Amino acid sequence: MPFEWDQHNLRKIEAHGLTAEEVEAVIVDLASTTLEQDREMQVETRWETVGRCAGKRIVAVWTVRGGDVIRVVTAWIESRERKRR
Repeated sequence: MPFEWDQHNLRKIEAHGLTAEEVEAVIVDLASTTLEQDREMQVETRWETVGRCAGKRIVAVWTVRGGDVIRVVTAWIESRERKRR
């Protein structure tokens, strides 16, 4: 599936020290773990993928638009506190 990026979501991930290439690599990596986000009042299905790229453990939140385009909502490097959960 192709990825959709714009300046808004690119700025969000860059603020967390990530590149589009790193986030895309985590989402498509079969070794990553992907779960549907459990959110109330959800307009669209959102997925959360956790995986590794370039020595970083990355969390990516994304959705599918138009049936076949992955739209990344945000992504960040997983914190130590979150890893312990």
